[in-house]
Amino acid sequence: PSAAASINPYAAPSSNVLRASIAVGDLELAGRWYRWLSAFLENLIFGLCAVPLVLSGIFDESSDASEMNIYLAALSGLLFLALGLFQLVMLATRGQSIGKRLLGMRIVTYPEGQSPGGVKTILLRGVVPAVIGMIPVLGPLFSLVNVCFIFREDRRCIHDLIAGTQVVKGQPPQ
Repeated sequence: PSAAASINPYAAPSSNVLRASIAVGDLELAGRWYRWLSAFLENLIFGLCAVPLVLSGIFDESSDASEMNIYLAALSGLLFLALGLFQLVMLATRGQSIGKRLLGMRIVTYPEGQSPGGVKTILLRGVVPAVIGMIPVLGPLFSLVNVCFIFREDRRCIHDLIAGTQVVKGQPPQ
């Protein structure tokens, strides 16, 4: 029989497509749930910095309580500042946020797998998407689509595409 006769006209369509790699060189991609848990932990830690500020609202408006409120608000501000600076230094030097470090993940350049440095991790992955996210109407839509991009096969969100980065498992080399 001829080759045309051996093709089943009722078979489901198929194609020979190369699948995207789930690794960058020898590095394994970080899982979606680990990335979500990392963001959750970071938000939880930053939320704990607000506890003194919340406590300042408990006290009444007497002069002693008013002074206590000022101290608690200042403490909360100092905690936010210290944690924010620590986060920026970690991102710039290690390619890790606090949550990523706790869960054993890091940010690397795509496809090289090198340390991305501060411009890519802070400016392109953080500041640019945050500024776009503040645009009325378009911003919330962008933020939603950005997060949904994690379901792509290469697990790169829009902020990863902007910065040329990818999140992988493992600690940075010492």
